[in-house]
Amino acid sequence: MSCVLLRGRLVASSILVAALHAAENPSIITVTGQPEPSPGVQAWSPGPPASDVASWLRGQPGVRAVRMGSHGLDPVVDGQGAARLRVTIDGCPVQGGCPNRMDPPSSYAPVGAFDIVELDRGRGDVRSAGGSAGHLRVERQVPMFGADDRLQGRVGGSVASQGHERQTWADVSAGNQSGGVRAIAGASAAGSYENGSGQEILSGYRQVHGTLLGAWRPLAGHEYQVGGTMVQARDVRFAGASMDAPVSDMVLATAGTRHRVGDWTATSRVFTSQVDHEMDNYSLRPWTAAMAMRTVTEADVLGGRFDVSRSEGALRPAFGLDVEVQHLDARRTRAANPTATTFLESVVWPDVQLARVGAYGEMEGRAGVWRSVLGIRLDHVDSSASARDATLTMGRLAPRTLYQTYYGVSGDDRSEWLPGAVLRCERTIGSTGILGVTLGRTMRAADINERYIAMNGMGTTPAAVAASRWVGNPDIAAEAHHQVRFTADWREEGSYKLSTTAFADRVQDHILRDRARGEDGVLRSDGATIYHNTEALYAGAGVSGDWRCLASLSLAASADYVWAKDLASGLPLAQIPPLSGSATLRGHLFTDRLVPALSVRWAARQGRVDADPALGSGIDPGKTPGWAVVDVRVTWLESAWGEAAIGCDNLFDRTYADHLAKAETFDPTVTRVDEPGRSLWASLDWRF
Repeated sequence: MSCVLLRGRLVASSILVAALHAAENPSIITVTGQPEPSPGVQAWSPGPPASDVASWLRGQPGVRAVRMGSHGLDPVVDGQGAARLRVTIDGCPVQGGCPNRMDPPSSYAPVGAFDIVELDRGRGDVRSAGGSAGHLRVERQVPMFGADDRLQGRVGGSVASQGHERQTWADVSAGNQSGGVRAIAGASAAGSYENGSGQEILSGYRQVHGTLLGAWRPLAGHEYQVGGTMVQARDVRFAGASMDAPVSDMVLATAGTRHRVGDWTATSRVFTSQVDHEMDNYSLRPWTAAMAMRTVTEADVLGGRFDVSRSEGALRPAFGLDVEVQHLDARRTRAANPTATTFLESVVWPDVQLARVGAYGEMEGRAGVWRSVLGIRLDHVDSSASARDATLTMGRLAPRTLYQTYYGVSGDDRSEWLPGAVLRCERTIGSTGILGVTLGRTMRAADINERYIAMNGMGTTPAAVAASRWVGNPDIAAEAHHQVRFTADWREEGSYKLSTTAFADRVQDHILRDRARGEDGVLRSDGATIYHNTEALYAGAGVSGDWRCLASLSLAASADYVWAKDLASGLPLAQIPPLSGSATLRGHLFTDRLVPALSVRWAARQGRVDADPALGSGIDPGKTPGWAVVDVRVTWLESAWGEAAIGCDNLFDRTYADHLAKAETFDPTVTRVDEPGRSLWASLDWRF
C-alpha cells in the first residue's frame, strides 16, 4: 500500500514511530540515516548525486519517472502520475509553474534536505484530497534534544562523472529540551550528459536551496513550529522539450502546532508556497525556431488544516478539516527574434483560482489479530478563470473563444462536490505475516491544464495552427476512482522479508488528454490537444523481497507490472511503464560496516502504446525495447562519523531509454531522451 523512506539524523522517537508504522503496514519500506536503526528500519546509504526526490525514489517498487532532462524528473506511481499523485513539502501542496511539467512539485524537494520521504501507494486513508495514485510527503523537523545534546548536524557531498554533476549539503541544529532551530542549505549543478553511445543529451542545471526551521516545546506533548524554504534553479535545460527554463524558483512557509492530551493529539498547520517559472526557446539553446517564444508563470498556494486523532485503544477515531486555494497565471509572448518587440500570444493559464474545502472522518478498530480502518471524505471545489476574456494581439484567440470553439462552453465559474471513502482490513498471520485488502472510492477534480489551459497554435498553415493548439475543458467532470488493493507481507528481522501487492482501479469519467476528433463533447476534428471524459481501467501487481542468505551475504529483488486501457476506445492508455524490476547482491563485512553491492536494473519491452495521434493521443513516442544495466557500489558505514560510498552506474555503458521518457527534440536519430551512459560517482555524508 505504501512506501516510506526516511533519511537524515532523526530523533529516536521519530524512528520508533516509523518502525511501528512499518510493522502495521505490509508494503512499507523504511530507510534512515541512523548508524544503528531500530528493528524494521533499514539503514540509508549514500549514493550518486540526485537532482530531486523523484530521481532518488524511482526504482523503488511501483515508482518510475518521466525524464525530460537531468532535472525535474516527474514521478509515476503504479502507472499514474501528474495530478493523480499528490505531493506536499512540509505539509504544503506545491504547484509547479510549467504547463508541460518541466518543474513538477517534487523538483522543489532537493535530496539531502529532508528527514522523511513517504510515499503512500494507492489510497490507504482519507486524510488528504485527491491523489488516486497516492500521496508523496517530504518533511523536515527540528530534532528533540537531550540534556547534554545541544548541537548536531551533518555535511556532505557527491560527484558523478556524467554531466560533471555535483551536490553539497549542510544541516545544523541547535537547541535544548524546550526547543531548537535548524538550518539546512545545499547546492547542486550539472551539465549535459552522454548516453552509452557517446551522444550528448542536452540537459543540465544549477540549483541552490535553504531552509530555516524553529520549534518551541514549553511542555511535554506541546509543540509550536515555524519554517521557511527557498529553492532557486537556474539554466535548466531539457532535451525533451521545445523550451528551457532560465528561472524556476519556489518560496514556502509553514507554521503549526501539536498538542497531545492523554490518548488524543490535535495538530494544526497553515502554509503558503509561491512558484515563479520562466521558460523560452532561445536563452539556453541555439535559436532555430520560426519565432522567439517566452512564457512566464506564477503558481501560488495558500491553505491550512486541522486534525484530531486518538492513538491508543481498541477504537481510534480521527477527523479533520483542510482548505487549499491555488492561484495560477501563465502568459506566453512571441517575437520575430529574441531581441525584437514581443506581443501577447496566449494566456496559457488565464488568472485561474482553484479553491478546495475538505473534511474527513476516520475510525480505526483493533481486535486481536484484526485491524480495520473506515474513512469518509467530502471535498467542495470552486474554480474560476478571471482572464478568459483577455485581449490578445495579431488575431490570437482568447481563452473563452478557444473553449467555445472546441467545447461550446464559456469557461464560467464551476463548483463540484467530491465524496470519497476507504475501507481497509488487515489480519496478522503468526508473528511474521500480514494480509490486507483495501477498497476505496477517490474523486479527483480536473487540474489547471485539464480545465483551463488555453494555448494558441503555431504553424504556416491553418491545419498546422489548429493541430498545435492545447485547450482545456472548463466543464469536464471529476474522475471517480474505484480501487481495490490486496497486500501480503512476511518478514523476520535479520532473516527475510517478502512483500506482494495486486491492485485494480476502475475509473469513471477518466480525464483523457487526447486529439480533437469530434469525440463526445468535442466540436472540432482538427487534431488539437483537448480533454474529455472516458472510462478506464488500471491493474497491476508487484513483488519485492530481501533475504539474508548468509551472515555476510544478502539478496534483494523486486518486479512490478501495470496494465491500463481506455475502455471506450479499446486503446492502451499512454505513459504506462512495462514490466520492470531490479536485483541486488550485497556483501556485509566488518559487522555490516563495509557493504559492496552488485545490482541489475531491467525493463521488458513495452508494445502497448498510444503513439498514433490519428487514433489516440500520440503522447507515447513509440514502442520501447527491453533493456538491462549493471551497477556496482561499495559503501562504508561508520557509526562514529557517517557514511561514504563509491560506485559506477551503467557499468557496461549501455544505450537505453526508459519508456516514460519524453521524445528527444534535438537528435532525430534518438526517439526518447536516453538515460546516462557509464557514470562513476562518489559520496560522503559526515555527521556530528
